[in-house]
Amino acid sequence: MHSPASRVLIAVERPVGVLKQGCSSTPGAHITNCYSLSLTSNATQQLDSGFPDSPRQRIEFLTKGSADGTSHTYKWRYYLSSQTGTTTRFFHLMQVFSRGDNAAIVTLDAVKGQFAVEDNFRNCSVTRCPSVAISQFTDRTTLHAMTVTFGPTGKLRYIVTDADTGANILSYTASGKMGSQSTSLKFGLYRATVSGMTAASANLGDFTSS
Repeated sequence: MHSPASRVLIAVERPVGVLKQGCSSTPGAHITNCYSLSLTSNATQQLDSGFPDSPRQRIEFLTKGSADGTSHTYKWRYYLSSQTGTTTRFFHLMQVFSRGDNAAIVTLDAVKGQFAVEDNFRNCSVTRCPSVAISQFTDRTTLHAMTVTFGPTGKLRYIVTDADTGANILSYTASGKMGSQSTSLKFGLYRATVSGMTAASANLGDFTSS
């Protein structure tokens, strides 16, 4: 999942669903080094044991924690099935997670039929957190590019494009707090479970960092 030159370690955090290497069963997912992820629709199964009072499911890849003041450029590809539904609860496809704050700084979420950036440390009405209909993201391979400097005086530029056409889907830029002590990029499927939710499936891979 990583470029040999990058030396950024990629791990999987407490996977509870089905994670497989290889994505040959999904047409249109143009990802070379590909992993397939799936979560059940049963809200009482495949639960993350770390949150007994707040049921959730998770399959996330994450980078090694980075110190304040360090800068990175990350790229990866992501394909989300249109059979994956949304609810009113959180469903992270990406998060910049700060261990010093024990919180996600910026996330990419599939919620209420929308594909949206959420910023937990800035006012989205000021920074203009973007959102689009989920149909603009599903059943196509998307290319994600993030340039970020971590720490209290950090900055972030995040762009999601259609990997085949190059068309811009959304972009977000912010400056200021971007984590503290140890901060990681995470991406995959991470959601709160609710009765009546759908199964979730995605393919992702071709991760690089510099």
